Amino acid sequence: MVKARDKNTFDTIKRKDTLIAIPRTIHRSAHGVTLIEGTPVKVICSVEGRAQQAGMFSISGAESKTPDKQGGLIEVTPIQILCNEWHGDIYTLIYYEGDWYDMDGAPTIRHHGTSMAQGIELRARRILASDFAIMKRPAPVVTEESEVWGD
Repeated sequence: MVKARDKNTFDTIKRKDTLIAIPRTIHRSAHGVTLIEGTPVKVICSVEGRAQQAGMFSISGAESKTPDKQGGLIEVTPIQILCNEWHGDIYTLIYYEGDWYDMDGAPTIRHHGTSMAQGIELRARRILASDFAIMKRPAPVVTEESEVWGD
């Protein structure tokens, strides 16, 4: 016999992982556009890997996969994040399990469905795999003063 889960069980599903989000702001100058990183923040959420149907190095099957057409192959390793609270935007940088991710679109608020499905959903794309990187970027340091999203 399967027992119905209570709301606390649903909350623990969205609280099984922790990542670090680094909000970034745009700075425009005569020399171009740069992103300035803010204070790293710990985020309590649920992270799931997603596979691209067209393959690891392409977003769409219709894309040309030849290096001369797109300037080289670009890895596509997306993750889906579900959390109760998110203060970032499309420029937020994400650090999760040793790898670095960029936001892939804007966060989406899920109002409908079960209490487990409600919350904020966002997708991110890996930009640096620490295992394969020649130049390592260290993990961000979260201080005690910084707030925790989703806590």
